[in-house]
Amino acid sequence: MEKLCKEMDDVKAAMEKLMAENQTKTELSENLRKAHNEQLVKIKEAKLEIEKQAQDLNAKSEEIAVLKQMYEETKSNLQEKELALKQARFAHDKLRHDDSEKLQALEGKNGELIFALDEANDRIEKQDQRIHAFKDEIDRVKGLLSTSQKKAREAEEKAQALKDMRQRDDMLMNLEEENLKTKDQLKWKKEQFKHLQEAHEKVQTQFRTSKKEWEQEKSKILDEVCALQTKLESQTRISESLQYKLQMCNQALAHEESRRKLLEVQISESKASYENVFVECQEAKSKIESLSVRRDDEIAALRNSLGTKETLFKEAEYRREYLELENQELRKSLKEFQEAQIKEGGSVSSLAKLRNKLRGLEQVHKDCLAKYNTRETEWSSQMENIVADLNRCRSELECKDRRIQELQIDLENCHSSILELKLQNEEMHVMLTVYKCGLSDAHSTTPEVEVELINKEVHEKIVLLTEQLDQKNIALVKAHDMIEHERERAGSLTRKVEFLEPFEQKYLMSLKELENYRKMLEESSVRQVQLKERGLQTENVLKEDLRKVCDAFDKADSELVKTKQEVENYKERLKESVDSELAKKNQELENYKEVESLTVKELENYKEKLEESSLQQIRFKELALQTEYSLKEDLKIVSDVLNSVNSELAEKIQELEKYKEMLGDSSLQELRLKEQAMQTENALKQELRIISDTLNKVNTELAEKIRELENYEEMLEESAVMQLLLKAQAMETENVLKEDLRIVSDALDKVNSELAGKIQEESEIEFELDRWKSAAEHLQRCLDENQVFRREMENSLLAQVETEQTLKQEKEHLLHRVEEKEKRAVAELQEKQACINALDEVREKVLKTQVLSEFECQVRNSVIVELEEEITSLQKKVELQEKSLCCTKNQVDQLGGTLKAKQLEMEKVMDQLGSKLRIAEDSAKRLLSEKRTLIQDVAKLSSERENLLSVVEEFSELVSGFYEKDTELAGRLGRIVESFDTGNEVFMGLKENIDCNDSNTENEISAISFSTKNFEVIPDRRSPLIERN
Repeated sequence: MEKLCKEMDDVKAAMEKLMAENQTKTELSENLRKAHNEQLVKIKEAKLEIEKQAQDLNAKSEEIAVLKQMYEETKSNLQEKELALKQARFAHDKLRHDDSEKLQALEGKNGELIFALDEANDRIEKQDQRIHAFKDEIDRVKGLLSTSQKKAREAEEKAQALKDMRQRDDMLMNLEEENLKTKDQLKWKKEQFKHLQEAHEKVQTQFRTSKKEWEQEKSKILDEVCALQTKLESQTRISESLQYKLQMCNQALAHEESRRKLLEVQISESKASYENVFVECQEAKSKIESLSVRRDDEIAALRNSLGTKETLFKEAEYRREYLELENQELRKSLKEFQEAQIKEGGSVSSLAKLRNKLRGLEQVHKDCLAKYNTRETEWSSQMENIVADLNRCRSELECKDRRIQELQIDLENCHSSILELKLQNEEMHVMLTVYKCGLSDAHSTTPEVEVELINKEVHEKIVLLTEQLDQKNIALVKAHDMIEHERERAGSLTRKVEFLEPFEQKYLMSLKELENYRKMLEESSVRQVQLKERGLQTENVLKEDLRKVCDAFDKADSELVKTKQEVENYKERLKESVDSELAKKNQELENYKEVESLTVKELENYKEKLEESSLQQIRFKELALQTEYSLKEDLKIVSDVLNSVNSELAEKIQELEKYKEMLGDSSLQELRLKEQAMQTENALKQELRIISDTLNKVNTELAEKIRELENYEEMLEESAVMQLLLKAQAMETENVLKEDLRIVSDALDKVNSELAGKIQEESEIEFELDRWKSAAEHLQRCLDENQVFRREMENSLLAQVETEQTLKQEKEHLLHRVEEKEKRAVAELQEKQACINALDEVREKVLKTQVLSEFECQVRNSVIVELEEEITSLQKKVELQEKSLCCTKNQVDQLGGTLKAKQLEMEKVMDQLGSKLRIAEDSAKRLLSEKRTLIQDVAKLSSERENLLSVVEEFSELVSGFYEKDTELAGRLGRIVESFDTGNEVFMGLKENIDCNDSNTENEISAISFSTKNFEVIPDRRSPLIERN
């Protein structure tokens, strides 16, 4: 009985222990349910966060779609403008070809004109020799007339004496009749003598009036000579001032060349650093690929471990259910034991069964703990390796970020220096254009021989410019090859990115799986605060950079405004100087008109021929003006199209690479322009000296001609004999003049052919413009491809927001490269546009100088023809007046009629000159209006530049927003890693607790006490068999 009592006590104690174990198990199940509910709540929160991120991504995708639409619209506009550029380029090439042919034709024609001038000079010398011979013959005839008159008088006296002596005796009766007849004859002769005296008095009065007029003409010519001398002095002063300006320009250009060399050194350094960074990026990509391979292996291992864990979890659930069934069986057995105790029988077999079951449960629990410990050690080692890899990648990314920031600072410095050089180049270009205008004004006063020299120099300049354009085309081809090479690199990078996308997706899946293992969020909050502080610091740094950039843009704008004001002031000064020079030229033309009116009064016989020649000249001038106006309008249209296209290209394009050779070519062009300017200055000085010498010669010749005319007027009263000979000579001179008129008509035909050649040259210039347009289209295509690449990179950035930061930094680096290339392309296109504008200006000036030279040649030829006609008319007058004094009345009447006709002709010529002056004034007004339109275009370009700046600022704000979101995502990744670290710490704590519990169980007797102690140590934590979903 005592044994039974003891056994009953033991059974009761065992039952109590079992009850306590059941209570602990129920408590553990409740704790597990609570933990499971908490995990479900956390999962819901994570899902909400994921939904928010998905909404953010949708918003970003919508923004990207809007940007794509904007890009497509801009692309369509660019295509339309590219078509316009092609047309303009074709027209430019045609004009260039026509200009080259016309210049060759003009050189040939200039040689022919020089030959014609030499022939005309020879003819004038021959005519001077004839005049001297005629003078000698007139003197000889005068002596013969005086001797013949004396002999006739003596013979008449002798005859009358003989007749008187003979007829005294025979004709005394007829004396009265003869006396009557003689009286009648005397009356008639007295009347004739009175009429002759009256005519002689009229001729003397006319001679006195003509003398007074000649004296007035002398005074006017002297005034003109003084005015010309003053003009020469002013032109010499202008040339000295221009020389001083050229010296200043040379100094400025030398300074700019030194600065350009420094910039080239900086650019080479930046290229070297860029290449180093590119190599590092490639190394990082290789590392990323290796890491992705490792990551895939680790993900596979984790998935396997998850599968094993799921199997273990299912086994644990099965065992738990099995234990619950055993508990139920034990309860049933207890009831049975109690009933048996009551009945006092069959208790020993039930106790043995219970003990066997408890021992089996203890062994199963020990096996589960051992398996869990081994797997926990494996997981901890894997997590440590992953954390080490992540830390290493973070350190590498931070180093690369620092290098990229340093490179960006260097690029900003280079851009600021390039902008300063552009402004200085524009100022020098303005100074050179002003100097060229002064040279063209000076060229307008040069003689024909110097005009030919200038035309040759201009032809050489055009040849040099064409060579430079060919060099630039070669440089563009090289740049295109470089762009294609870079495009291939970009394609390879995009392929690599596409290859990495599935790995990134796998990595995202692994991150989602890792999020299921997070527990401790308190420590991650501290790191979030630190990351926020870093983000604020980076934002402040970026804001300071933006402020600096804005200040730099403001400074550039202020400098542009100052330069615009200086240009406007300089234009006003030019306008004033041009107006003063026009007034002086108008005065000179008026004086010249007065001289022509006085000389035209003496012309008589060749009115109709002169009128025809003048009408032809007027028609030719009108045609020349019309062609010039049409050419100017075409060039304006082409220049406007080019300016509009370039402005829009400048809005889209921001930088391309590797155009150092173009800077060298531009410096060489500047040096050549300097040398040409010095040569033109020397030529101008020589031309001014030649002009002064020619003016002195003309003055002396005019004085000699005035004296000769006075001698001719004195000899008009005595000449009477050589009428027939002079008539024959007049016919010969008429034939000579007809030949001269034919030569003039041939010259006019040649000029018309030259105009046709100029039109062809304009077509060549249009063809060149089309070539430039095709080059611009090629560049635009390259830019479109770069922009497509940019889109792909942006899409990849949006897809890889939650991925590693290394890929994002590589993409940002590539975007910076594309932007730098676009900016460099804009700078080079602007330089090319400046070269094209300079070529257009040179071509316009060449056309102006050619037209002015042709006009001067025509005026000089007309003056020569008029002088020859004056000489012939004077010779005819001398011959007519020497033939007979009886025809003086008729000649006086004819002279009156001719004077009236000449006055009418002079009035017509004055009206024509007035119309020409009006046309010149209208052209000056048109030029002023064109200048105003150009100023308005400059203002529009400045406004467009401001709009571009605003767009860039908006884009920078968007980029900063994306950067903030990326930092947030990076923070989330950091939290995940930290939670993973905390999970490792928790696992280590669990392991230590389990070891302690194992040591305690060894000292105890039964397995039931071990289980109770183990679960009492960690009542609030999850069991090792429960997996967190």
